[in-house]
Amino acid sequence: MEGTGSHDNSGTVSLDEYMRLQREEICSEKNRWYAGERVGHDPTELEMAMHWLLCGAAAKFRECFNRPPAPSWVTREEGENSSAPAQ
Repeated sequence: MEGTGSHDNSGTVSLDEYMRLQREEICSEKNRWYAGERVGHDPTELEMAMHWLLCGAAAKFRECFNRPPAPSWVTREEGENSSAPAQ
C-alpha cells in the first residue's frame, strides 16, 4: 500500500473537514498515478476513489481521525462474494 499522504492527525475533526481532507487525498497526484497504474489509463475521479478504497488507504486514513470502521461490504477483499447495498 502506498500510504495516505502526509495526514497524521490524531483526534477528531468536523465531518466537513474530514470529507475535505478525504477528497484531497483521493484527488492527489500520488493517488492519480497509482490508480492510473491499476486501470491502465488516466483515471476518473470514481476510479481514483475506488482505488483509494481498495488499496487500504481509506482504512488507514480513517484510523488517523478516530472514525468507526467501514461496513463489511466496503472492506471485503476483491473477488469475494458479498452483497453490497443496491444502488
